[in-house]
Amino acid sequence: MGAIFQRGGAETRRVMRTMRAVGRSLTIAALIGTLSAASLLTVHKTPAEAFNLGVDFTQVIGQDGLAVVGVVATDQMTGADVTAAMVASSPAPAPLAGTDKVMFRVQGGQNSQNVLIGVRAMDLTTGEIYEGQITVLVVSGTGH
Repeated sequence: MGAIFQRGGAETRRVMRTMRAVGRSLTIAALIGTLSAASLLTVHKTPAEAFNLGVDFTQVIGQDGLAVVGVVATDQMTGADVTAAMVASSPAPAPLAGTDKVMFRVQGGQNSQNVLIGVRAMDLTTGEIYEGQITVLVVSGTGH
């Protein structure tokens, strides 16, 4: 690579532009990794429990405000959509007032079920859509 820089001129400028582009790409990839909407969180619940969960999009949306695009629950063993059984429609998934957090209520489920809940939110300023995920493990009894 030293020979390229010794030549100078257009070739050096082309290599430098490529290196800057690669550097930016790596920086963006690193930021995406560190600014993910929500780290994967695992929550344990019994089939009888119903409680609120939330995904905080503050790191990626900032103060722009957000709209809920959707909350989808998928059984990880079967790939089946279990949203109707696992995510309550009342109260409906919604932003928590004054925050960039989406709140929703989990319910039901079957013993030993492993459910991935994807929460999608849209930045009201940029229109960008982000997804945060929570894993819900349904267990019986209180020994979890």
